[in-house]
Amino acid sequence: MDARRRADLFLTDLRDGMPRHDHYPAPAVTPAGDPVRAGLLKAGIDYWSISAFERDTLAAVALAHAVTGAPIMVHLEYCTGAHELLDLLATLGVSPNRVVLAHADRDPNPALHLELVARGAWLGYDGIARPRTRSDAELLDLTETVVAGGGLRHILIGGDVARRSRYVAYGGMPGLAYLGTRYLPILRARIGSDSVHTIVRDNAARFLTWTPGHPGA
Repeated sequence: MDARRRADLFLTDLRDGMPRHDHYPAPAVTPAGDPVRAGLLKAGIDYWSISAFERDTLAAVALAHAVTGAPIMVHLEYCTGAHELLDLLATLGVSPNRVVLAHADRDPNPALHLELVARGAWLGYDGIARPRTRSDAELLDLTETVVAGGGLRHILIGGDVARRSRYVAYGGMPGLAYLGTRYLPILRARIGSDSVHTIVRDNAARFLTWTPGHPGA
């Protein structure tokens, strides 16, 4: 499937609604009957690698972004290839300030993160409650250092809760509430309530706002 065809699929998800699943094209709907539309574009690259397939997918993302101004999230493996990814997207007409680098905190290197911030990119910190990868203590230190270095307005924070075994509703743990009830209070004590408000409210609102007609704005 070429980039143009993939871009059409992205645009359908953004404008018309996402399918219930891959083999059932009817869109998923809310309890009110409204289609469930995607709010951003998502792609990914591998560990220190951008394959031909991934390049084509990023080209499709760039095409859909140019039409809608929807923001872009790119999965990174341990934050490798971040600069190379931004370079590639720039050749496709995408400004770094419309891109969030998912899992950036899996390489808790504040110097690298501040380089990426200087380019205008967003840092996705979503490894909370994953001590097998990085402890919360490491992520708190990283966030505090990046904020002190001027990166406050480029941080997005969330929980990478992707399996039912991590949802309380399915009998798992720690659940979605972990971020708000256990992590953010400690972060507030480290960087202040105003800074946390900027991250979880102001930054999220700015990033998620579509910029139709001005996709690089």
